[in-house]
Amino acid sequence: MIYEHKTIYSLVRGLMTTLFLLLCTLECRTLTRTSAHGLAIILACIAVVTSYFTSPLYPRNRLSMKAPVTVCLWTLVLWGSACKKQDVGQVCAQVVQPPPAFLAYWFFPKGSYWVYRQRGSMPAVLDTVRVESTLTRIFQPGDVTYGLPTCTEVHEAHFSHSNRQFFRGYSALDNYAGMEHLFCQGNGTTWAIQQSNEAGNIYSTGLVLAYPFSAPSTALATTGPTLLDTSAVSVPAGYFRRSFQFATSFRDSTASNFLRRYQLSSGVGYTRKIYSQIGTWELISYQIAP
Repeated sequence: MIYEHKTIYSLVRGLMTTLFLLLCTLECRTLTRTSAHGLAIILACIAVVTSYFTSPLYPRNRLSMKAPVTVCLWTLVLWGSACKKQDVGQVCAQVVQPPPAFLAYWFFPKGSYWVYRQRGSMPAVLDTVRVESTLTRIFQPGDVTYGLPTCTEVHEAHFSHSNRQFFRGYSALDNYAGMEHLFCQGNGTTWAIQQSNEAGNIYSTGLVLAYPFSAPSTALATTGPTLLDTSAVSVPAGYFRRSFQFATSFRDSTASNFLRRYQLSSGVGYTRKIYSQIGTWELISYQIAP
């Protein structure tokens, strides 16, 4: 009877050890090693050794006590070395960055703002667009990238509108401030910005700028905007030479509001925006945060 109990206990102990090793392997593959992570492994190992020692059926001699200790120590050593190799393999050797000439048209620090005036409005109708947040991410090999490239800087910027009449938002949590979002993707050779709106029932523009820059009269994509010209732009805020003027694809303006034309200037951003239902908005002042 005692022999049978010993056999059953040995099988249970072997199963626990196998599960423990499997847990170590899975955690090395999916988690970053931290002090809390290492502590969890050590506690699990102690639990296995304790169960080994505390069995009333197993003999307590020095030889039998050395076995679980040796197994546990070797497990920790192998786990640590495996995780170390895994960590090294998950770091990008080189990170691809978008060209500064491309970022200069749209990616600005948090706190930057632009004040636009609706042309012809009396008294003046204004809208202040402010950078609420920016984010730069780099996905390492093995990360969940949601379809985005690895080892490449992925930029995004989020803006708010102050005018609740024409750019009203959808959320009471933001006091119904309209929001606008720009997302950048690239592969080291080509780059593009996608724009989405959460303001005034305005259609999201989608693609707004691509790099390398196109020649005039060229569409950025099959259904994307067309670059009309690269002439200088003159608005109340100033005269800007390095500018692009785009026209978006045709949409039914009776159904909803959308951005028909827009002008982007290097180091400034949007200098003029022409909407299908709410007129032309021109830049009258701006401040780029340091």
